[in-house]
Amino acid sequence: MKTAELCRKHGISDGTFYSWKAKYDGMTVSEAAVADVGRREPAAEEAAGGVDAGRVRAEGSVEKRLTRSVDHYAAVEKLMADHGLSEPRACRLTGVNRSAWQYEPLRGKDDAVRERMREIANGAVGSAVGS
Repeated sequence: MKTAELCRKHGISDGTFYSWKAKYDGMTVSEAAVADVGRREPAAEEAAGGVDAGRVRAEGSVEKRLTRSVDHYAAVEKLMADHGLSEPRACRLTGVNRSAWQYEPLRGKDDAVRERMREIANGAVGSAVGS
C-alpha cells in the first residue's frame, strides 16, 4: 500500500506519518507505549475537540471546535462515561476548570424575591414601574 493511501485511510498527513516513522521505527509496541507516557489519548482528544478539531479530514468531514461551556461540559461527561477517564483528567483534556465543573448554583433561597423582580420587570405592578 502506498504511503498516500495509508495516510488517507487513517486521516493523517504525510508529514505526520514520516514524523511518527522517524520517532517509532524499529520500536516494539511496549517500547512505544513507554515513549508516549503522559501523552493524550487520541480518542480522548477527538472527543474533547483536541489538536485537530476543525480540520477537514481526507473523507471531507469537518470536526467542530468546542466554543460553548455547555459543549465543554458535555465533552467532560462523554470522556468520563465512554473512555473511563477520571474527572480531573477529563477536565484537563477539555480545558474545563474543575471548580466550574463542580459548581452547583444555590437556587431556592431567593425564589420569592426573584418572582417579585420578574413581576416588576414585566410591568405587572403598574405603580412600581416608572414611580
